[in-house]
Amino acid sequence: MIIYNTTFHLEDNIEELWLKWMKETYIPLLLDTSLFTKQLFCKVLVDESMGGKTYSLQLFVRDMNTYNQYDNEYANKAKAVLKSKWRNQVLTFSTLLEQV
Repeated sequence: MIIYNTTFHLEDNIEELWLKWMKETYIPLLLDTSLFTKQLFCKVLVDESMGGKTYSLQLFVRDMNTYNQYDNEYANKAKAVLKSKWRNQVLTFSTLLEQV
């Protein structure tokens, strides 16, 4: 099992609006690819020294071939949608995890 984890750091003043957008627009866009078997959307429980809030979206895929299909066919569009909506108000980084 491969987990595609994206961490989002956002400004405090957009949290409520961003959460609504993530749940109603962005996560459904990703799930519409039919490549992910499960998803977890979590708030990271840390005090940010520079302010803001941090969230994690974990998307599960069966194997690396499935992840590579997402990366090749859908990832750039998803990143563009996020960037065009939130510009520099949301910073992200992604990591791949393998369940052991």
